[in-house]
Amino acid sequence: MIKELIRYLFNSIALIILEFKPEISKEFDSYQRFALSIREEWEKLDIEFNESGLKFDSEYNSIIKIISHFLNITKKINEKLNKNIYSGMIYSSPNFNINEKESLNIENIEDLYGLIMKKTWFWNSLHPIFGTINYWMNRKIVEYVSKMYGSEKYNSHNICGIITTGGTESLNLAARMYKQKWIREHFNRNFIKNFIFTIIILYLNYVIISESILYMSSITIIFSWILFKRSTRCVIFAPKSIHISLKKAEEDFEFDLVHYENINDLRYLIYFYPNKAAVFGSYPSYALGNQDDIETIGEFCKQKKIPFHVDNCLGGFIFTERSRKFLSKSSGITSISIDTHKNGLCPKGSSLLLTKEGDKKHEKYFRYCFYSYENWEGGLYGTPKFQGSSSCVETISTFYTLLLNNINFYEKESQEIQKTTFDIKELLIIKLNATIYTLNPLNVIAFKIEGLPKYANYELASLMSKRGYCLSVLKDEILHFCITHQFLHKAIIYNFTNLNKKNDNDFINLFINEIKIVINELKSKNVESFSSESKVYCNADMALSHNLSDDKLEYIFGPTALRENIKQFTLSNLNPYLLNQ
Repeated sequence: MIKELIRYLFNSIALIILEFKPEISKEFDSYQRFALSIREEWEKLDIEFNESGLKFDSEYNSIIKIISHFLNITKKINEKLNKNIYSGMIYSSPNFNINEKESLNIENIEDLYGLIMKKTWFWNSLHPIFGTINYWMNRKIVEYVSKMYGSEKYNSHNICGIITTGGTESLNLAARMYKQKWIREHFNRNFIKNFIFTIIILYLNYVIISESILYMSSITIIFSWILFKRSTRCVIFAPKSIHISLKKAEEDFEFDLVHYENINDLRYLIYFYPNKAAVFGSYPSYALGNQDDIETIGEFCKQKKIPFHVDNCLGGFIFTERSRKFLSKSSGITSISIDTHKNGLCPKGSSLLLTKEGDKKHEKYFRYCFYSYENWEGGLYGTPKFQGSSSCVETISTFYTLLLNNINFYEKESQEIQKTTFDIKELLIIKLNATIYTLNPLNVIAFKIEGLPKYANYELASLMSKRGYCLSVLKDEILHFCITHQFLHKAIIYNFTNLNKKNDNDFINLFINEIKIVINELKSKNVESFSSESKVYCNADMALSHNLSDDKLEYIFGPTALRENIKQFTLSNLNPYLLNQ
């Protein structure tokens, strides 16, 4: 209360200074007025994402209108930048003299990306001028995507969100958000409660058990440690299948990550750990592609008033009856993370964290994403995510990609991907007798071919890559295949060039037959074991550059992959320095 009063007084004093110091007011207003005028220009366009979308074809005027509007606004901004010298905002000397008639010759989305990059690569997202455009587009993207997940029937204005650089940042930002919320709302209460509890225990020990000073000192140390742990570290519950990047958040933000197997396990753990900050789930999980019981977990969290985050990065834009209700008012989900650069087909480096905001104080979440520092000598500093200043290119490119790809397109692609995934699963079982680890496939299949020599599945993946199918390799010889828009596109081309074939699954059958050929080839070698190349989700050159010992390389890359093998495995020709170490 006192802090808010002081802040109010400082703001009032600032307004009085602006009133009586015209030179300061003029400089302040010039920034704000120009920024607001630019925002008004965007709002005049009144862009609405709809089911029909926009086309590059000349018979549609919408895309030409939007590109012209974009060029007019960037021209105003860049002319202002060309006239003035801005301290610490622009370090290079961009070429502002671009022929706009040539720029309007946009034939595909790649041309549009080039135009966006050419016009805005030097824009600073934290600057008042560019920030208004960046955050306006951010808001439009949030509204559009949230409607796909059920917010339209609820209220899209109750949805907040921010564009991040990828699924890792979205997931980690959600973890930090719930950690900060727990600290603000529960830390003081828990500290006082645990402190009183400790004092009572110490008193009972002193009166009833012993008056020994040594004994009391040891008891005091033990309970002080318990008090500290119970009061300063919250707990986030997540399934064992959650993306491993959440471990980064656990290390960085100092909370306890507790894994649960199923809803029954979660019910028990909730009572065992008092400092519960949030529950996380996956839809689907990254490795095996399994879906957590989102509805049951959400209903349980809603009853217990515990925030519930769903990691939907891998399954974003793959719509089901379940996912369409994620952000509805009745669901127990409070936030979701979605990668727009995966099935949203946006440029790499864009993801979304969406939060469902309620009317009550304890139902506010997004505010806890913000970093805000008032007493820095550089002035007030605040950002809504880990990054400080960042490029505006990703946000603008994502905005136009979603604008051009319509809702009907995403729905159609979603249905095709799910159907293709199901067909591949059935054929793997029927034709190859494979063990399927994905219980209810969405867009991922995890499988293993049984009856082969040791590490033969790794060799299978290696040989399949030579045939043009690059499968991901997991531990325990499990193979992972994610069906994407690229797979569908190649299937269309293949089936179109083979019109005489009647089977709708021609390309899928071709894929399965290729696996079958490789399996027969492996069986014919009559060996007991193949070399092991377990999943490497890092840069192998990076591991070598840190001079890791053979046993550590063995731990990272598999039991038979020693230093010399790894050197051959990496792109050593691009890094000859490492070969000489």
